[in-house]
This record gives sequence, structure tokens and C-alpha cells, in this order.
Amino acid sequence: MQNFNVITSRENSLIKLVSSLQTSAKTRKKEGFFVLEGLRICEDICENGIRFDKLIISDNASIKYPDDIEKLSEKAQECYKIPDSLFKKISDTTSPQGIIAVSKIPASDSFAINSNGSDIELKFSVDGESPYIQTENFLLYRLWKNAAEEFSTNENGDIFVGLA
Repeated sequence: MQNFNVITSRENSLIKLVSSLQTSAKTRKKEGFFVLEGLRICEDICENGIRFDKLIISDNASIKYPDDIEKLSEKAQECYKIPDSLFKKISDTTSPQGIIAVSKIPASDSFAINSNGSDIELKFSVDGESPYIQTENFLLYRLWKNAAEEFSTNENGDIFVGLA
């Protein structure tokens, strides 16, 4: 498990960046990052070989999900721990689980999404490779919300999502 750097100030540059990434498509495009929030979505991404640039956990999450956080930290370049009160300020959910990951927006300029029953297969290129992610609609929603601006379909019913 990586060492977690401790941040306590809301004036910290990472805290300001995450807050801005959560609310601004312009910032996501400029910085080249998007935010994933919640244990399930972060686990889904990890299980499919995607690495995090930054993993941010709350004090409460470190107690509630120690094994899960250990696995997630292995996929992160940098890990941070912050007080619950500060986490609530950067969270985009009403009842945060205390886990946020910041990842690079994939290298390709669009996503191709194929419907497969209740699952969604999400294809995109990361560093020249094409991993396939299968997960439930929540991941699709979060990726669209955090990284998407335009949607279109082709004759096969694939949905293409342009990055914001």
C-alpha cells in the first residue's frame, strides 16, 4: 500500500483542481483529467487496467474500506487522505463514500459504447491500447457527466461520446 499524503487545507492546489474538475467541462478539457467518485466505479476502472493519477480518500473511508483502498492505491500514482469535512466540499454526491480518483482523459477523441443487455461495453484508447470496460450504467453516466459533451450514434447503434 502506498503512503498517503495528508491534505488539510481547502486552499491546497489539488483540492482546488478536483473541485474545478467536478464542475467545469472547460477545466477538464484544459487539464486533461476527469474525476471518478465512489468505490464501485473506481473498482470497475481498476479491474480493467486503468490507472489513476491521483486517489483521494476521506478519513472515514480509510476506516470503512481499508482492503478496497489498498487495492485502489496500487493503481494510483499519488495517494492523498483528507478530513471528511474537506471531502464533502469536493464531492459531487450528497452522501459521499469518501473515494475520489482523478484520471487522464483517454487519448482517443471519442468513446464507442455498445449496449449489451443491462451492461455497457465501453471502448477507448489509452496510451495506444484499447481496453474494454464492461460495467453497469452508473459508470457510463459518470463518464458522460465528467468527460462528455457530444453524443452521436452510427448504423450499428453504437453511441459515440465526444470529450468535453
